[in-house]
Amino acid sequence: MSFNIDIKHSLLRKLYDEQEGMQSFYDEEMYTPEETISETERNEAELTAYLQLASSIIFKGSGKLNLRFECELEELCDRFSYLTEKLFGFEPIKAYAEKSEFGGRKTYFTLIDDSDKVKEILSRFAIAEFEPYFTISQHVHESILQSTGLKKSYLKGAFLSTGFINDPKRSYLLQFSLNSQSIAKDITESLTGMNLGASVRLKDSMYVISIRKAEDVSDFMAYCEAYSAVLSFQEQKALKDMNNTMNRKVNCDTANIQKTVEASMNQVAAINKLINAGVFSKLPEKLIYAAQLRLDNPEESLSELAKLSNPPINRSTLDKRLRKLISMAEEL
Repeated sequence: MSFNIDIKHSLLRKLYDEQEGMQSFYDEEMYTPEETISETERNEAELTAYLQLASSIIFKGSGKLNLRFECELEELCDRFSYLTEKLFGFEPIKAYAEKSEFGGRKTYFTLIDDSDKVKEILSRFAIAEFEPYFTISQHVHESILQSTGLKKSYLKGAFLSTGFINDPKRSYLLQFSLNSQSIAKDITESLTGMNLGASVRLKDSMYVISIRKAEDVSDFMAYCEAYSAVLSFQEQKALKDMNNTMNRKVNCDTANIQKTVEASMNQVAAINKLINAGVFSKLPEKLIYAAQLRLDNPEESLSELAKLSNPPINRSTLDKRLRKLISMAEEL
């Protein structure tokens, strides 16, 4: 099972626990003091997200309408059915699955096939108007955007129905894929208003909202109160960061070793050239000593070589003397 699916299952389990009265999914302190939001209002905002972002209206002819909710999780279809029954007193046709032609992935559907009920639902949430002619809203309703609690419920529904979170072992990425440019803009502005680095772009006929900074992805999960998801994300992030740090250190150490070996080889080659040319013995005593020190310790770094000197010599002075030997060898 993918990291994305695990996160959504965790969030849905939390919703189910609230549904069964086992725990409160919403903390009072999360809302502004003057804001009093009922369970019904929160359910309506969540269901609005499912209807606007992951549902399609099917025209059957003679004024008949069907509404189909589509998602990748059977449990989310169950959530949609629960909210519909809770708010409207009827349960949609049970979800069923269809396999994709590519990769064998299942897509789950929930169907409402009663035209009057479809119109009732869409009208109640101001998603569509049927008089004097049929129109569909292309914005998130202002009442949701202006309410801290309702916006939270809507964005939670948006993530469950259209969101994707990448495994932090690979890269940090949270995305929403939407059909409507206007709704994508509304959601992006809401996320940026929460100090989350969100951007939107058109990709394969979909408007894709992306959050790429690890802290912002984690903050969004915490905002949705998916705390177990946050812990899992942070654990994976910590492991990745530790591995990256170790890899950088190993790479740095390897580069330093290679640099030391190459420098030593160049110095030894220069010294041997001076010896073969018969000029080595005529060099100043300090240069001869530096050359002998290198010949006796070809594997040591410059710093370690300076420590071996007797009498003591600093690294900078030893470096200058070895560079002088190379310069003299190049002049031969």
